[in-house]
Amino acid sequence: MNKKPILIDTDPGMLVRLSTDLDDDLAILFLLASPEIAILGLTCTYGNSSIARTFADAKTLLSHAGRTDIPVLKGAGWRTRDLLRETDASRFLAETVLKRPGEVTVLTLGPLTNLATALTHHPDLAEAIPELVMMGGRLRPGAEFNFGAHPKAADLVLRSAIPKVMVTIELCFQAPLTAAELRRLEDRPDSHLARYLPVIRRWLRLQRFIFSLIRLRYPEIPAGGFFPWDGIAAAFLIDPSLFSEIKVLQVWMEKNRTLNSADSAGLEPRSLTRAPFRLDPGRFFNLFLGRLVSLKSQPNSLIPNRAVGKKIFNHKGTKTPRINGL
Repeated sequence: MNKKPILIDTDPGMLVRLSTDLDDDLAILFLLASPEIAILGLTCTYGNSSIARTFADAKTLLSHAGRTDIPVLKGAGWRTRDLLRETDASRFLAETVLKRPGEVTVLTLGPLTNLATALTHHPDLAEAIPELVMMGGRLRPGAEFNFGAHPKAADLVLRSAIPKVMVTIELCFQAPLTAAELRRLEDRPDSHLARYLPVIRRWLRLQRFIFSLIRLRYPEIPAGGFFPWDGIAAAFLIDPSLFSEIKVLQVWMEKNRTLNSADSAGLEPRSLTRAPFRLDPGRFFNLFLGRLVSLKSQPNSLIPNRAVGKKIFNHKGTKTPRINGL
């Protein structure tokens, strides 16, 4: 099988203190379990937590999965959002793509500072990326976290000559992960994911409460679960047929708000963005959950279930600093 080479720019936080989501980690595990995909590296950014914590999370997650062969690079932080300041992540992103022009797909799951910095220092990079899939933005004008965290970076990427796909928050609202989906994960206690179930259960309970309050103002948001935002974006790399009603838009930032227009007259086609308006949630969850439970345990590199949320062990079984406070 010819595997699709990808780079993942991410802000994972499932295994760190003071995280605000766990969808990056689930998306990474989903892609690790997908035979169609070859992950060339993870570049870390701020977002769900500080850059130090997301970097630690990414290293730990790959160690648990027995995939320490995948490079992990540290990028920009909340206080270092300067497009003129190169980082290990921005350099690695540019160098990896430029070594294989037209081959390496980029998946962004957090704020776009690392990619925007790479584009700033390597103007030829845009033409070398065959496709960029972004979790971020909105279909209706408004603010969204990933793009709004660094509007200048988001605007630069959105106007660049990279073929882009925007997986928006409205699209993700079509696929809430509820207790029914969680039971499908619990039915496979032998899978690698089983050790993270305590964290996922707690997150599901928290999100039910949070979204019950949000729905007082936005009743159209589905009830009963949380949204695997980044897993949905990752699914586009594996099976684009899950997505439909794809519209070609001009997308840009106005302060921290994402705006779009269907008027693309006179614009370079590569500067436009494809945005799916519909997702097949049943087929998505069959793919997403099926791949997650198929990921096998690595007993020599993994922590026991009871350690999730307490202490993390490295691949040799010795204690590492406590970075997991969930």
